[in-house]
Amino acid sequence: MSQHLHRFYRLQDSPVQGGASDREPGLSYEYWEPTWCQPLPPGNWSPTFWAWFLFDRLRVFRSNGYGVFLISQGRKVIHRSCIFPAFFRFPFMKEGDLQVGYLWTDPCARGKGLATAALREICQRVAGTGISLWYLVEETNAASIRVVEKAGFELVGFGQKHPRLGVVFLGYYSIDQFGSVAPNNPRPLNGK
Repeated sequence: MSQHLHRFYRLQDSPVQGGASDREPGLSYEYWEPTWCQPLPPGNWSPTFWAWFLFDRLRVFRSNGYGVFLISQGRKVIHRSCIFPAFFRFPFMKEGDLQVGYLWTDPCARGKGLATAALREICQRVAGTGISLWYLVEETNAASIRVVEKAGFELVGFGQKHPRLGVVFLGYYSIDQFGSVAPNNPRPLNGK
């Protein structure tokens, strides 16, 4: 069992505040989806993105919806938020649900609200479709927790990543405790 406690957040098809109005002038915003001609998102050549392209093409993902929301300054990508359909790593997700994760912001662009703006744009994209969006974050990642809470996601519970057949790559996440109070923490997480 992983030693890292994770928070599990969900947004169920509800209106989201913000969106295009959160856009910072001078930046470009793009929702990228894989094609055979462009299997990897701009600026991302890591093996992880090759694996996700194969998951998409080989139908490891249980539905459509894999993509990456990109924010660029000129030709340089300065933020990315990945969108994943349910697959073996996230058994708590229903078919059709999507998860936002693997966020990254260039160090020189941090603190400008780009992650929050991107998450709100993604929420707007799926608003009215009946799709639930999920967001997992390590309990110690205060910046990411602020991002997901600003976007209006509800804290569903806490859990960990568990290896499957002794292999971490094949591991899965489970919600081990439902509610807004962290294990071994007697007060609610929002500080109230």
